[in-house]
Amino acid sequence: MHFPECINTTSADGTFYIKSSGDGSTETCGLYLFSDANNIIEVQLNYVSVPCHTGGRVALVDGWEMMGELWPSPSDHGRPVEERTVELCGTAPPPRPFVSEQNAVLLQYRLPAAGSALSVRVRHLPNPRPCNQLMDGTTEVFSLRNFGQRRNCTLFSMSPVEVQVLPFRVGAPLSGGGRRTRAALTSTKCARRGWPDFVELGEATGLDTDRSAAVSRRLCGISSSAGPPESVCGMFVSRLVSSGLFDNHVLVRARLLPFQQMLSLCAADYGLDDQQLEESLKDYSW
Repeated sequence: MHFPECINTTSADGTFYIKSSGDGSTETCGLYLFSDANNIIEVQLNYVSVPCHTGGRVALVDGWEMMGELWPSPSDHGRPVEERTVELCGTAPPPRPFVSEQNAVLLQYRLPAAGSALSVRVRHLPNPRPCNQLMDGTTEVFSLRNFGQRRNCTLFSMSPVEVQVLPFRVGAPLSGGGRRTRAALTSTKCARRGWPDFVELGEATGLDTDRSAAVSRRLCGISSSAGPPESVCGMFVSRLVSSGLFDNHVLVRARLLPFQQMLSLCAADYGLDDQQLEESLKDYSW
């Protein structure tokens, strides 16, 4: 597969061949890889010819990085930040494949010298216990679950979505458990009640949801019914925060908004008046 642009996004697997443009550019390019929400990604560098003395570099990032921000954010990932990136140059490919913890990986490369090139094999592998999930545009119902572990799990979309919280159990033991049973209720005052486990929903302005997420709702307790659907015009994030005391499970229905619906619902957010909205829709034959 050939990538004509410096920044590309693909959900394809297989073998990719990337070579220098030969113009001496020192620009760092990126190939943003993603897969189904229930997959992880394995990347094997089969061939590397990237001379170090010319400033050439190749890097693999466990997650996506953009404008200095990283997703999943440091508090939501199982590895320290310094262990999530592998950087190299020269002619010796790493002996082992690079395997992500979620369905997103970034391949960065800088190839200033003519003749510099690399060959990359990408495989999508099943993930039996997905935690952090990047919306892939095909899946509509996502499962956030900590499996009794102390960890955060995040569902993230870079595009506007319609979202609905389905049945959930957060901060409550399973039936028959030995821990104290809480009342079967849903609360939006989790912190005030002293409950450490909760699920939050909101809008983000960047990939680092630790710094940029504006939380609109925080829920805990038990619910057996679906909540009302709502639209999010910016980047969407839903984070399940777990203390490890409970086996938390949340189902979230989220779908990407079609372009026409996105413009209609989010015109004010994009600074469009009625005339500009109508012109934008005409441009897309709507």
